[in-house]
Amino acid sequence: MRTIVGLVLLLGLTLPVLAQSNTPTYAPQDNQRGMGKMRRGLDQLELSPQQRKQVQQIMAKDRTLFEQQRNLHQQMRTAEANGDTATAQRLQQQMQNLKPQMKASLQQRRGEIEAVLTPAQRQKLAQTRDNRREQRQGNF
Repeated sequence: MRTIVGLVLLLGLTLPVLAQSNTPTYAPQDNQRGMGKMRRGLDQLELSPQQRKQVQQIMAKDRTLFEQQRNLHQQMRTAEANGDTATAQRLQQQMQNLKPQMKASLQQRRGEIEAVLTPAQRQKLAQTRDNRREQRQGNF
């Protein structure tokens, strides 16, 4: 479970906030740690309206997969709270089974998004990733 959340966070952390855009690409219902964080990070890259639309379409491809994982997680927590360890373990295994698919999907979406960016935006994104990596290493 931590690994799945880590994968979601990984993609979100690759696109952290550097500057603000007047037109956010994220929807209010987006999760703070997942897609919403990634979308806010993309706002930093000052995407054109066309790029913004393309990125939104790319990111929409993962919505079902992440909703499935979130639903399984909620069901698992409910089962744990009710003391139903067998159901909780079964749900945790289902979440583990989604992990490779989520990782592959995130990597594919990342490549698709980078293909939409200009060279300057890709450079800014790479610099941001390096900065975040250094910050995470400093925290351990």
